[in-house]
Amino acid sequence: MKLFFFPLLLQIWFINSAFSQDDAVFVKAVLVNIKGDTINCFIQQNEIFENQIPYKEIMDGKISYLASVKIKSITTSREYFKSVQLGNRKFLVALVIEGKINLFKHLTRNFGRDKPNAQSAYSEEGSSKPSILYAVEKDQAYFRVKKNNFEELMTVLVSDCPSLVQKIKTKAFVFEDLSSIIAEYNSCK
Repeated sequence: MKLFFFPLLLQIWFINSAFSQDDAVFVKAVLVNIKGDTINCFIQQNEIFENQIPYKEIMDGKISYLASVKIKSITTSREYFKSVQLGNRKFLVALVIEGKINLFKHLTRNFGRDKPNAQSAYSEEGSSKPSILYAVEKDQAYFRVKKNNFEELMTVLVSDCPSLVQKIKTKAFVFEDLSSIIAEYNSCK
């Protein structure tokens, strides 16, 4: 009987350890809240920031949480996140490309989906398949880019680069080429 329970206990411990927040990687960050206050802290390294942002004031400290709607920006050594209003919702988006047009992305978990949607960046084994929301910023205005508004929106935003407009209209560039479009636009004379 003891031999049965030992492997079971070991398995429970392993699963608990694998999903424990204590094992999460925290990176040095500067968090700015919506009041403009700066917090030098450590945030949990994560591609998906949803409703709550886990952070620590000191590396060995207790994990605290801040609602993402109360955050203006997060800067780490590798990434920059910014709170952006798109329609009637705020999103904490990651800067992907900076230039005349900035490209941002926001990953969202889609628990239980068995097929990735058209905007899915990748799929992981298991029940969570993130999808990507894309936003572009031009002249301090933000626009959500979707597959169904891509051609109309992007041809307007890059209208001062006729060769790029032509590539979009002839389908040489499609929605999945958004990063390449922004990069080419930012180098367009």
